[in-house]
Amino acid sequence: MYIYPTPLIPRVPNGPLVTVAIGRVSKPKESEAKTQLDLQSSFAAVRNVLSGIYDGPLDLTELGEQSSGLIADRATALEAMDLISTGNVDLVIAEDLSKIFRNPRLQWIFVQDAVDVGTRVILFGDNLDTADPDWEIQMGMATLRHGLYIPDARRRVRRTATFSFHKGGHVQKIKYGFRKLSLDEAQSGEYGPVGLEMPQKPGPPL
Repeated sequence: MYIYPTPLIPRVPNGPLVTVAIGRVSKPKESEAKTQLDLQSSFAAVRNVLSGIYDGPLDLTELGEQSSGLIADRATALEAMDLISTGNVDLVIAEDLSKIFRNPRLQWIFVQDAVDVGTRVILFGDNLDTADPDWEIQMGMATLRHGLYIPDARRRVRRTATFSFHKGGHVQKIKYGFRKLSLDEAQSGEYGPVGLEMPQKPGPPL
């Protein structure tokens, strides 16, 4: 983990270090409780890093949710950008770029906008700290590394969706007189093969 030696200093003298921590879980876990546990473990790692580089008063906002990193208007990302745009945030910290966005263009916009208003960004999993005068070099390597996962993820999603569609799942349009089955109904097998979202025999009324 690389942190540039420049100390963290609140822009408001004697005030707390205004910090935004960002977390994200790509896929829902087996339960909402496990999803929240994953998010909380991410924030615990952030707090652990902060405790090692800053010992003053802290105003910490933790923003996290279960969502795809490719979504540009994700709720917590928009909230973070709104907070940064006020010019009152001293630090944005996350495990790595993928916790903020997956799209390289969105990653650059987010980090550059923060730098432009004087907000420091630390992504300890990517060894990225914008206090380093040469931070763009590490940013380029980080965006490349995370961007390489996108084609693989896209291929897996298409593969699974195509397989599901040909098995009767992943239904987007419904024939007149039918309705899309709920997830529980599709898994019950009562209206056709398990996983079928369009009933093949008379099903529940519209």
